[in-house]
This record gives sequence, C-alpha cells and structure tokens, in this order.
Amino acid sequence: IIHTFAVFTLMYITFNPVKNNIINGVHGRYFAIFLLPLFVILFQYFHKYSKKIKYIPIVIILLINISLMISVFTVMERFYF
Repeated sequence: IIHTFAVFTLMYITFNPVKNNIINGVHGRYFAIFLLPLFVILFQYFHKYSKKIKYIPIVIILLINISLMISVFTVMERFYF
C-alpha cells in the first residue's frame, strides 16, 4: 500500500500540472518489481508445505503464463495491428 501511494505521488509531482485531477504516467511496470518478493515468499511457503498442497504451484505457473500471454497480445494489438 505504501509503495502504491509512493508511485502515484511521485508520478503526480513529476509528470502532471498543478491541481490536475488525473495522474498521468502510471504504468504496471512500476508495480511489477515489488511483486517479486511476494512470489519468493509464496514459493517458499509452497515449497515448505508442498506435500500437503500439490496443485497450488501449478495454478500459480498457469496464472503467470496467462498474464504474460495477455500482455503479449495487448502489446501486439496496440502497436502492430
């Protein structure tokens, strides 16, 4: 939550006119770097309890692949078609 507030505040201060109602310049890449520690913690948790929870890592890998495919298709649609 603190990171999100910091990103929006810095984008507002850096790239927007004073008293602008919309914060321009915020992209997902500014939030993605802080997801890495979350994935590390989840991986350690699932590795510790992997005998009890066998399907969760597969679900996480599938969700990551689906989100990457959506990102690739979005970029292709936006810039190439």
